[in-house]
Amino acid sequence: VVFTDTDDEDTFMLLLPTDPAVHLRRAVEYTRTQTRVGTSQLQRALHHGYGRSAKLMDQMEELGIIGPDPCDKTGREVLLTLEEALARLPAEEN
Repeated sequence: VVFTDTDDEDTFMLLLPTDPAVHLRRAVEYTRTQTRVGTSQLQRALHHGYGRSAKLMDQMEELGIIGPDPCDKTGREVLLTLEEALARLPAEEN
């Protein structure tokens, strides 16, 4: 995305990561700063939409990084240390 300031003729670039591996790694790194994490919390922390955050939560659950949804609005339990969690990421995302 490129923004141009017409007064100064300056061009500003806003680089947004599009690689899913980058989003997953950032989610894992954030999650490790918490004891429990919810989808809305992850959404706010990473400035994602709810859908992307929900998908990241599902991916982290599949990898065993967070526990299942307790359905009581307390968030999912974080199960691993950062090092253990990063080791579970697929090789191309590590």
